[in-house]
Amino acid sequence: MVENVDIPLSFRPHWLSILRTARSRAYLVVIDNNRESGRNALLPDNQPFNSQIGILGHGLAHAVYYLSRSFFGILGDVICQLGDCRIQFERTTDRRLNSSSNLI
Repeated sequence: MVENVDIPLSFRPHWLSILRTARSRAYLVVIDNNRESGRNALLPDNQPFNSQIGILGHGLAHAVYYLSRSFFGILGDVICQLGDCRIQFERTTDRRLNSSSNLI
């Protein structure tokens, strides 16, 4: 899905499907197509190719993470995203991505 949202890129379970098992859920990939306030540099289209691959890898790391989460686990993640632990959540995702890339 490409639309004007508040963040450049988002990978997440579709909210209507979070009561299903992880493998039965629908997952959304949302790419912002219009950044305001001079933040267009954050758009994936404005990144070099290798950065675009890194951005997609980061997003896929989120998708893999959600495959191991229950409904209540995802609910906890939503609360985290609304609070102060968002930065730590993203750093943990980066570490997850880095550790899996060492397996290749």
